[in-house]
Amino acid sequence: MDAYEKIISIMRNQGAVKNPIGLQLAEMTDAASCDIGELHLEAEDLFISQHLTDYEIEIELSGNKKDAIIYGHLKKGDIVLIQRMSDEKYVIIEKILEAADEN
Repeated sequence: MDAYEKIISIMRNQGAVKNPIGLQLAEMTDAASCDIGELHLEAEDLFISQHLTDYEIEIELSGNKKDAIIYGHLKKGDIVLIQRMSDEKYVIIEKILEAADEN
């Protein structure tokens, strides 16, 4: 490798340092913390999509009857799709299932 190729290689490596990592998979360690490989993220490090948290939607049935749909939260062992937002914050976008798990 000549000097020109070395300089180009260094420039490429340094340029890649600031590139975003992209979407990653993480495993939940409980409802509000997860692991991305060796990196452990706590609740204060995370934003979580609302549909992955405990919440209730009230619906009106025929007449004066009402019912509620309760959505569940993330739990230990769930695999989630996560995106790094900054050096300190990540967002959990979606819960991921293997195709074989759907049946």
